[in-house]
Amino acid sequence: MNIQSMLKKAQALQAKMSQVQEELKAKEMIGTAGGGKVKVTMNGAQEVTAISIDPDVVKPDEVDLLEDLVLAAFRDARTKVTKMAEEEMSRVTGGMTELTRLPGLGRKSAQRIAFHLLRTTDGDAKRLAQAILELKSKVTDCEICGNVTETQPCALCADTRRDPSLLCVVEQPMDVLALERTGEFRGRYHVLKGALSPVDGIGPDQLKLTELIRRVKEGDVREVIVATNPTAQGEATALYIARLLQPVERVTVTRIARGVPMGSDLEFSDQVTLARALTGRKEI
Repeated sequence: MNIQSMLKKAQALQAKMSQVQEELKAKEMIGTAGGGKVKVTMNGAQEVTAISIDPDVVKPDEVDLLEDLVLAAFRDARTKVTKMAEEEMSRVTGGMTELTRLPGLGRKSAQRIAFHLLRTTDGDAKRLAQAILELKSKVTDCEICGNVTETQPCALCADTRRDPSLLCVVEQPMDVLALERTGEFRGRYHVLKGALSPVDGIGPDQLKLTELIRRVKEGDVREVIVATNPTAQGEATALYIARLLQPVERVTVTRIARGVPMGSDLEFSDQVTLARALTGRKEI
């Protein structure tokens, strides 16, 4: 693929994208609320072109209800317009919309990646596609700790040099990598695959808590270190785990310390962080 060919393809893609954006402005979607009694018409540029309200939808003293219905219809229309735009653009960009679904990637980043893939050779593109397929087919969850692995059990669980009496509980496999980079922990891990969040529909049954209790009761665990994130969900999960393990007398449940980050100034720390730092102080 020579430079001229790449430029032509990039220019053609940009022209098609501009054409689709212009065509989207002429297309309209209708959002509804209140059983269709309130309608909001929006074009592809997310501009409201019309609002229709059934005269019988509310009484004169129910203005708040009317406002809520209009807002709901507006959101419904915007959702439909966004979906329509994604479908139209995906036909042109050949998967750019799929790239925007990746965490941390916006439309501009996805566009840069799409153009980069456009410049690569067929061989490079096939190798990338093959690597993704192999990642999905070969990498699974460890049957013991829940961490990602290509072998059963994973390398951390199979390492006989690690202390089986120490068990560190984390939310995601990425947290295992973060703790391993410190080089300070030589115990074993247990990955919950999330944190308690009733708002998002994540309860105890969606986490690997049953497996955690079984490992603690059947193993030689003496201390469980709860290293969930310092968020509302992480704190709730930590308290729930402590309550579950309370009947196991030989096990001590601890929580990772929280405080002022290394290299930062106290004046820039928030009140909660400073309060936790004071509470978790230790003798030097």
